[in-house]
Order: sequence, then C-alpha cells, then structure tokens
Amino acid sequence: MPSVQPVSSVVETLLVMLAEEPPGRDRAAAERAAERLDRLEYAARWDGAAPETLAAIAGARMLLGLSDYPVPRLLRFAPRRPGADARSPH
Repeated sequence: MPSVQPVSSVVETLLVMLAEEPPGRDRAAAERAAERLDRLEYAARWDGAAPETLAAIAGARMLLGLSDYPVPRLLRFAPRRPGADARSPH
C-alpha cells in the first residue's frame, strides 16, 4: 500500500477555511476572508510551499470572488414550433 503524505499545516488551514460558509454578499466577511487568504499565502511562501499549495490558495481566492456574484435564474423559453425558422421559397 502506498504511503500517504501528511497534509501541511497550510493546506489544512486552507481546507478549514473552504469548509466555512462563503461570505456571499457580506462585504465585511468577504474582506476578512480575503485578508485570511493573504496571510495564509504569505505564510506558505515564507515556508517554501509547493506550487500546488500556492495554486490551491489562488483557487480559493477565485472562489471567494465568485461568491460575490448572484446566482443566475433559470431562463424559461417557449418551445419552438417545428418549422418556425423555415423560410418560404418566395
């Protein structure tokens, strides 16, 4: 059985942050989350984290930015009539 590498403290902290409820439209909570990600990235770089760890932090930052967007509504279109786009020959 292959050995399992222990998770770094940076990745563990990131996983805990991702498990929390997203801030949504709460600007103050979003700013606090962004500041936590900044501190985490600084600590990761200081400790010489792997590029994959830094990419995971960047991905979390992207998710934080996406959480600010509203959820799109499902658009309902009327079903098309057969032949509605067919052009008449004249």
